[in-house]
Parts: sequence; structure tokens; C-alpha cells
Amino acid sequence: MTSAIPYFGPRRRASTARHRWLRSIYSYRLRYFDKVGDRYAIKKAVKELVHIDFHNLKTEFLPQRNDVIFCRNVMMYFDEAEQKRLIDKFYRCLNPNGFVLVGHAESLLGLTDKFQMVHRNAGTAYQRVEGRL
Repeated sequence: MTSAIPYFGPRRRASTARHRWLRSIYSYRLRYFDKVGDRYAIKKAVKELVHIDFHNLKTEFLPQRNDVIFCRNVMMYFDEAEQKRLIDKFYRCLNPNGFVLVGHAESLLGLTDKFQMVHRNAGTAYQRVEGRL
């Protein structure tokens, strides 16, 4: 997991930064999860805010008013025309300024101008651009 930690110069500083980084992750874990034995369970209050579902992407129906759509390592198996159709569908299903997350081997670049790439904390997502129907 050390590859996720940026280089901070001498080993001592990197070690201190690593502990700070791990401490922040642990505090987030406790904020959203309860420790149950040697595992973690999502807190009930968080669970009530999230709706997780599976859908056939080839059909026309997808639920509307989503804040985030996770579609990881799926689009790469579709041809370009089907990818564009799916991206248009995601656009219609997302709330304003909603996000689509795709797999590391996938990209929306060159397929649409309805989403803009957003980089945050070494992660990449695509955010809906308003007014691009």
C-alpha cells in the first residue's frame, strides 16, 4: 500500500506522513462504519442514504435522479456506438453535477462533451456538464 503514499523526502518524514494518512483513513472508517468483530459494517444512517442496485445496461430503463453512477469495467466490452448510447443514458439519469465513475481502463474522452474529467485525491471521475442535452 506504500505506492499510494506520495514521496516526502527522507524516510522519517515519509513514515510520519504515512501514519498521519493512515490515521485519517481510520477516522473516516469510524465515521461511516461500525466495527463488528474483525470486520466493519456500514452504519444504518449511511445505509439509508444510499441505494445500490444492478441493472441491465442494454435496456432503456435506468432509475432517474442519481448522484453517482458506478459503471466500472463494463463499457470496454461495448462498441463505440453502444458506449455513446450508454453515456447519453447516464447523462439523463444523473442529477445536475452528478458523477460517473468508470474503470481505470475506461475513459469518456473522445466519446462525449456531456461530462468533464475531475481529478481529486489521486482519483478520477466524470462530472455531468449542465445544458448539454
